[in-house]
Amino acid sequence: MSEESPREITRRLRSLFEGVLLGDDHAESVYFVLDPASGGPVAPVANWLLDENGAHEASDLVLMTPDENADSLQLLCRARAVRPDEFGGAYYEAHHAKPAEGTLCLLEVESIKAGLTLASGEDCCVPNPLVKVIGAICRAVNADRARLAEACDRALHVKPQAPICVGVDPDGLSIRARFGIVRIPFDIEPQNAEQALSLVADILARAGDRP
Repeated sequence: MSEESPREITRRLRSLFEGVLLGDDHAESVYFVLDPASGGPVAPVANWLLDENGAHEASDLVLMTPDENADSLQLLCRARAVRPDEFGGAYYEAHHAKPAEGTLCLLEVESIKAGLTLASGEDCCVPNPLVKVIGAICRAVNADRARLAEACDRALHVKPQAPICVGVDPDGLSIRARFGIVRIPFDIEPQNAEQALSLVADILARAGDRP
């Protein structure tokens, strides 16, 4: 195992959407998404793990992703229920297209273990700088779903039948397909919303071309 920088851990997290949540000697498979506002995971938590305020205050929940093995990222967390006015709940539903089993919570990450690296949650779970244009970018991409399917085929050699763009961050686009979430990466990291829109326009313009 090698050490990873916080930036490398952040990039890994942005590409992951499934894991195992461990709490009080109980393990449960969960889907999650990174909250654009805070960068922390949004995932369902069993109701019996939460207090009367919808919170788990002790930092003893562990989210292992993508699964429960030694090579997975291990996030040590607290939890609080997502408020109705928070974008994270809608973002979760857009990605996973089904109600959460349990209470949908924001996991506030204290630390992350990645192989030989132990990093702080503050350094790795960072707000999405494109949060204000996520909706605009998704609408632009979804205006031509056939072209989006071609873009997936070009970038990933997978052509979903009914893809829909559900998210964007500095590393790329999140596309929901019938078999799960796939990622179309950006060639470079956009420095602002305008550059992100330009990168997306280029991805769509090249859709159908062979790399």
